[in-house]
Amino acid sequence: MTVYVDGLFYKGSGIGRYYEFLVSGLSKRGINIVTAVPERLKDSFLRQFSANSMVEPIFVPYEKFALKSFTSQSNLLRSLENKVDWFLYPHINLPMFVPKNTFVTVHDLIPLTAYWDGSKAKASFFRSLVSRAVRKAYRIIAVSETTKSQLLTMFPRSKDKTVVIYESYEERLGRIASTLDKRSVDGSYFLYVGNRKRHKNLGRVIEALSKINGKNIKFVIAGQKDGAGPDEIETQVKGLNLENRVLFFVNPSDEVLASLYKSARFLIQPSLIEGFGLPPLEALSLGTPVLLSDIPIFREIYEDAAEYFDPLSVEDIAQKILKWRDEDAERLFHDERVAHVLAKFNREKILDQYVALLRG
Repeated sequence: MTVYVDGLFYKGSGIGRYYEFLVSGLSKRGINIVTAVPERLKDSFLRQFSANSMVEPIFVPYEKFALKSFTSQSNLLRSLENKVDWFLYPHINLPMFVPKNTFVTVHDLIPLTAYWDGSKAKASFFRSLVSRAVRKAYRIIAVSETTKSQLLTMFPRSKDKTVVIYESYEERLGRIASTLDKRSVDGSYFLYVGNRKRHKNLGRVIEALSKINGKNIKFVIAGQKDGAGPDEIETQVKGLNLENRVLFFVNPSDEVLASLYKSARFLIQPSLIEGFGLPPLEALSLGTPVLLSDIPIFREIYEDAAEYFDPLSVEDIAQKILKWRDEDAERLFHDERVAHVLAKFNREKILDQYVALLRG
């Protein structure tokens, strides 16, 4: 079997990791992979996959969301149509020509909710992408039951073609962490991993930290940042005189990220909405407890392996941070409950579902 996996989001945060998981995992299951990757990422791709004879890269002179990708990629897909059994898009950004045997992944519908902090034009464009994916795709893969439910509500015609296959955590971080003997941050800290968009709700965590007396715990924010200048979160930190208690790691390497997870007192994920929410799964896999906002997706994924707080209440967030700062770490980590969650999202189990879908 040969499957085309679109790679325009390679090295692009969450979707990029999901793409790497698909290419690596499916090829190890004996499936030939053909993939288009931006030319500027050729060296990175070859370092990662050149030893894998099951992966055939096609390096292209266009990027995700570029007008040229909308048209030029169509020519590529037409040339592959009789050579490839399935076309798998880890995202909704489809080109002009879409083969009839195409799978599309929907990760979340945040731009179509009240939590979107981007422009109306971008939200409208996103809606058009999802609508087109619903019309053109043979199957739609939703990464959670919560995402599927939202999709069926907003796009009822997706009902008969949508299946749920969860995301899986990156076991490579655990292997990296096991080799590390140096901490990235001295002292006690709790960790957030992700971008700083408003639906991530970091502002309330910063406000909660400002209400906690003492400087015996720090807050580390690791992940992407938009723009070169200070953003809302950095401005808030400065305004509350928390520069010595809030540390930023922008686009950390896997080694630094593994170190941050491994040594954190706990991970906090205060999101108001998510499509899945992978960082808590990565944290649990490295033995770090997780404190999560009480929203449907986190209850679906993490069940009783986490503790929850009201994401709209600064007071509740502050109380939980204080409790977890002072609590015995072993009491925060529920081994049996965590093992159940990690088994549910085991890499091989998720790959089994993809293989069954593709072969079925």
